[in-house]
Amino acid sequence: MNEITSALDSVGTAGLVGIGLLFLVEIALMVTALVSLLRTPAERLRAPKWVWALVVVFVNMIGPIVYFALARKPAAVDLTPAYRSEQAKSSETVADLLYGDVPADGPDSRTS
Repeated sequence: MNEITSALDSVGTAGLVGIGLLFLVEIALMVTALVSLLRTPAERLRAPKWVWALVVVFVNMIGPIVYFALARKPAAVDLTPAYRSEQAKSSETVADLLYGDVPADGPDSRTS
């Protein structure tokens, strides 16, 4: 017990605060990574969920960072013509909501 108290005395208050902050950052990273892991579908991960859970929990500080950097596959982008036409419709709808409908004769007919 004397060894522990002498070691803590040698670190000092600033050192203990720094260690405490580092501990909080580590816990926050771990919890955030585990929540993300639970919410991510298994088909978007590069390895099984249990493997990533072990990495996050047992590889201190680096495990959650490795999970966020490497675990998830990029989301698939749908560039089919049907999707593009839906996007174009939604863009037109937003423009209509912001600026109003454009008259059939064209935008210049509003001023007359």
